[in-house]
Amino acid sequence: MRPHEVAEVFRVHVRTVSRWALVGNLSCVRTPGDERRFSREQVEYVKNGGAWGPRKVGARRTVRPERVDGGV
Repeated sequence: MRPHEVAEVFRVHVRTVSRWALVGNLSCVRTPGDERRFSREQVEYVKNGGAWGPRKVGARRTVRPERVDGGV
């Protein structure tokens, strides 16, 4: 699937799909013209509640605390 098709499935901007590919949430292959292509099977799997991948089991994401002091 092309990035704009994936964006339509998830109702997000095409740049969001590109970001997901960069961080590894959705795997893709690159065409000789350096365009991304996504597996329809993986997109449907994630859309239907499947896990984003590839992430290691138990992997943690960094959570940054919000600023509460109102400072600059």
